[in-house]
Amino acid sequence: MNLDALLAAAVHAGASDIHLKLGRPPLIRLDGAVTPLEGPELTEEDLDSCLRALTAVAPQRYERRAVVELADIPGGYGWVFPKAEHANVGVGAWQSAGPQLREHLARLCAAHGLEPDSLTELRGHRLPLRRPGTPVAGERALLVGDAAGLIDPVSGDGMYECFVSSRLAAAAILDLLAGRTATLAPYAAALDAELGSLHRASWQLKQALDRWPRASWRLARSALVWRTVERLLLGDLASPREQHGLARAPLRALALLGR
Repeated sequence: MNLDALLAAAVHAGASDIHLKLGRPPLIRLDGAVTPLEGPELTEEDLDSCLRALTAVAPQRYERRAVVELADIPGGYGWVFPKAEHANVGVGAWQSAGPQLREHLARLCAAHGLEPDSLTELRGHRLPLRRPGTPVAGERALLVGDAAGLIDPVSGDGMYECFVSSRLAAAAILDLLAGRTATLAPYAAALDAELGSLHRASWQLKQALDRWPRASWRLARSALVWRTVERLLLGDLASPREQHGLARAPLRALALLGR
C-alpha cells in the first residue's frame, strides 16, 4: 500500500482522520462519520509498511549533518548520521556496558524522536583495541588493520589505520622478498612511527572524556580544537602534536585531563 497515495486520497475527500485496521480497507472520517475507502483489505505487510513510513527519518533532518552524543554512555558515545537513503543510528561503549547497549540505544532513539522498533539491520560488533606492547610482527608474519587492534579509541574507526598499516605491510614484505631485511620485524617500528603519536593523543582524549566529560567536551568543541581536527582529517597533520601556536593551548589542557 502506498501511504502517500492514501494520504492524498484522504485530503482530496476532505477527511479529518484515517483509520487503519488489519483485515479491513482503509477508513476515513468525514463530518464525524467513518467511511471505508475503495480498495483491498489491509494485510500485516501493509500496516508494517505504513508504520515504517511514518517513523522514517526525514532525509533533510540530518542532511549534511552528523550528531554525536558524548558524555552520556560509559566509555563511548551515540551517533546519528545520514546515509544515501537512510540514517545510521547507533551507540558504542566499554565492554562492561555491553549488557546495557540496547537501553542506551532506546534512549538515543527517544531523544531524537525515533521509534526503536523501526530500526533495521540491528547488529553489534566488538572493537579490538591494541594493548601497549602487543606484538604485530614476527619473522614471517604480521598483522594489519583490525587484526592488529588498530582502532582509534575515541571514534572507534579503523579505516585510516587499515590503509596505513596495509601500505606499511606491503613495503615490509617487499623489503623481505628483496633481501633488504631478514624478517618482517621492522614493520612494527614503521607502524609506531606513523600511528603511535596519533593513537597516544587519542587515548589521552578518550581518558579525558571518560573522567571529565563536561570540561573535556567544552574544550574539544572549541574552534581551536576543531581547526586541529580539520587539519588531521585533511592530512595536513599526522598527529595533534604537530599543531603549533595558540591552537596548542586547548590540546595541552585536554592532555592534562587525560593523564
